[in-house]
Amino acid sequence: MFNNLELTKLWSNDQKRKAFIQDYRAWGVWFTQPELDLTFYKYDMPDCSRLIAMEYLRAPYPGEKTDGNSSTVTCVKHYLQRGDYFNPSSAPGYQMTEHLKYLKEKLAKEQREV
Repeated sequence: MFNNLELTKLWSNDQKRKAFIQDYRAWGVWFTQPELDLTFYKYDMPDCSRLIAMEYLRAPYPGEKTDGNSSTVTCVKHYLQRGDYFNPSSAPGYQMTEHLKYLKEKLAKEQREV
């Protein structure tokens, strides 16, 4: 986990916020569901919201390139949880980056006030 000052630096621009979301494996595995080949990663935010990434495998589409001799393709869906309940609708990238931007500004303001 990062402290608030580190987060404001990590999320200082849109490119860095997107990179943070794309690097979901660094958040750590939250739990796995082996029967469905699902792996969930989460990052608990300072405002009690949560970023969630669900990684899953699927068969490649006809003609789709895969890494090496792999017979599967790794896919990921992102979620933004606010409040106590998980909403199974995936969050668009812009919604997640805007949330990080909002939090960065809030954390920066709190740091100035201290």
